[in-house]
Amino acid sequence: MGDELHTDGIAGVTRPDHDSDTMLRPTAPSRDLDDWIVLFDSSTGSEVELLGSAVVVYRLIGAERRLGDVLADVAGVFPGVPEAVPQARAVLDDLVARGLVRRGR
Repeated sequence: MGDELHTDGIAGVTRPDHDSDTMLRPTAPSRDLDDWIVLFDSSTGSEVELLGSAVVVYRLIGAERRLGDVLADVAGVFPGVPEAVPQARAVLDDLVARGLVRRGR
């Protein structure tokens, strides 16, 4: 398949997030395969596989959600894992950079 995005764990962050009201919207066709998700990047013709907690992060977006809500849910899904929220944010930033998720208000 194509590229893989995954993290080893995901958790809470205590600092306020200045862009927590930013909306996240998936833009790529996807296929949910139980424990991984395949996204199709139509601009490059390639597939991106989401594995591990990246799957959880992507599923939390749904059709459209606020960034702050997604990160709060990540913290709830992975309690006691301090790096969870920063890792989730990195996954989301990567998906946005690849054009597979769009940020907007």
